[in-house]
Amino acid sequence: MPELTAYTFNRRRGVQGCMGAVMVSLSFAFIAIGALFPVRAVGVFAVLFGLVIAWFALSLLLDIFTPNPILTISAQGVCFLPFSPAVVPWSEITAVTMAQGYYYGTQGVTGGDGKFGFTYAIRDPERFPKRGGISGIARATMTQGSVRLNTLTLSDARGQDLEAAFRAHYPGKIVERPLPGAT
Repeated sequence: MPELTAYTFNRRRGVQGCMGAVMVSLSFAFIAIGALFPVRAVGVFAVLFGLVIAWFALSLLLDIFTPNPILTISAQGVCFLPFSPAVVPWSEITAVTMAQGYYYGTQGVTGGDGKFGFTYAIRDPERFPKRGGISGIARATMTQGSVRLNTLTLSDARGQDLEAAFRAHYPGKIVERPLPGAT
């Protein structure tokens, strides 16, 4: 039996760079507001908040130049850097769900938009090392050990590529959620 290939996806460096530039601008704005009110609580809060945003912006901008792919799906498991630098083995992934994005209008859901999102649930997410900086925020937004990958994230993954990678390696059933309102 031939060995299955690994699927690697890189960063969308342009999108990530724009986000970092916006965050740097915001941090300078908050620090400037703090300089206008140096003694008042508003000024102290603004400076501290500006420094926190600057720290996240710096980690985001430095992450752009990390040479490793942001997502790798292989026979060993899934490595998604915003979650952890470690590979999550397939035995630790309890479920994979695929859902198509959709357009929503005044009449409700009007159809699929061609973008797909994948969610995989991890049995014990605390077993895997965390990353700091902006990636720590991404991990903190996980819901009950579920990692969300979609074609709008900071990776160059397309829905078809993610589907092919999961179907090639995930031993369980991939649940496909229908469009809302579809029968």
